[in-house]
Amino acid sequence: MDISAGLPDRDNEAAVSPGTMRWAWYGLAVLATAMVFSLVNLQMIYLLAEPFKRDLELSDSEVGLLTGLALGLTLSVMTFPMGWLTDRTNRKILLAFCVVLWSVGTAGAGLSQNYAQLFIAVMGLGVGEAVLGPIVYSIIPDLFPEKRRVLANYIFFLASVLGAAIGLTIGGALIAAIDAWKDSGPVFPADLETWRIAMIASAVPGVLIAPAILVMRLERKGPSAAAGGEWGMIIAFVRRHARTLIGVFFGFGLSYSAKSTMFIWAPSMLIRVFREGEAAVGVKLGLVTAVSTVIGVLGSGLAYRALSPKLGAVTALRVAQASLTVAALVLPGLLISQSLFQAYAVLFMFSAASVAAMSLSPTMLQDISPAPARGRLVAAGGLVSIGFGALTPVAVGYASDLLPGKGAGLLEAMVIVGAPLLFLSCAILWFAEKTISATIADAKQLS
Repeated sequence: MDISAGLPDRDNEAAVSPGTMRWAWYGLAVLATAMVFSLVNLQMIYLLAEPFKRDLELSDSEVGLLTGLALGLTLSVMTFPMGWLTDRTNRKILLAFCVVLWSVGTAGAGLSQNYAQLFIAVMGLGVGEAVLGPIVYSIIPDLFPEKRRVLANYIFFLASVLGAAIGLTIGGALIAAIDAWKDSGPVFPADLETWRIAMIASAVPGVLIAPAILVMRLERKGPSAAAGGEWGMIIAFVRRHARTLIGVFFGFGLSYSAKSTMFIWAPSMLIRVFREGEAAVGVKLGLVTAVSTVIGVLGSGLAYRALSPKLGAVTALRVAQASLTVAALVLPGLLISQSLFQAYAVLFMFSAASVAAMSLSPTMLQDISPAPARGRLVAAGGLVSIGFGALTPVAVGYASDLLPGKGAGLLEAMVIVGAPLLFLSCAILWFAEKTISATIADAKQLS
């Protein structure tokens, strides 16, 4: 299917030289590569949580604070400042610097000797990675003419969605390779733990990505939306459509936090409860995430296309509610899983259903945002997701420490936190249905 069909061809693409387009595709490839390896670094934190918990003698609460506050809250707090810098500085230099920063943070995590050092290193990783959302969606429109920009955004979206799966797979393969090298001879110091070597190794690609970013050909084509706009119009719009904005922001935000939290803790759960190895978890969970993501996106798209003629403006909300209900009903299946296969099957179904809902979030955010305020309103919706995503891993960690059973306690905590969040997100999305049509119409008029 031609995803650009039907779009107005306002750009004179004949005037765009082949050389210019080659540099545009090069720039997109660099941005997608940066995104994938940023997610590799993030997934290494999640995948190796159990080894550094063991070696640094941490509690589940401390691990939850590490992934929720040191990483999630830092990302949340730094997103707007990074967006401000994106509009006012040389974007290539800013992005290259942040790639170096998150690479240093990743390597620093591998060298940490105590919890305080690890916490600071992960915060550095979070500061560096906070730039990706604001800067990428600022750069892509300056690389591509309007018609091709749709395809470019679609490719980057897939890279960002599948990046987590790729990160798990690469992380698992890296851990297995390091273990094999350690067994084969004195390649690494005998007293250096595998998880430390893996963290340091996963930081190396940043050394190559940063120079590749600086080579990009990039010029601003005009003032950015974030730098201008009418604040009075934005405030008035928010007041008129508070119900819709609250419903969409918090409905999708809660679903995002539930999904991300389950997969933050899934490696530790599989290792503790089902005795799976770290390398195997990375590879298998990565494959589960990748395949379920593709199925979820395709299923959501087919459902949206089939139902939109009948349901109109509420189609995305209805499809999301149905998908989240399935995810909430599937998740407790972890409690009765008796084997690794059953646990992976539950995670597969949960991931496919939750991704089917989450894939509709960008469309909804764009539809309810007037063009002059789109950047800021989309960022606000993203901050809600990141904010809840920072808190829910902590909740799982604390619940796990309070529940009896070293392994079963974590599994039960995941379900206790995750399933109610999904049902609550359904209710909040339903709350937005009554006013969604008026909000979309007003947003189009103001655009």
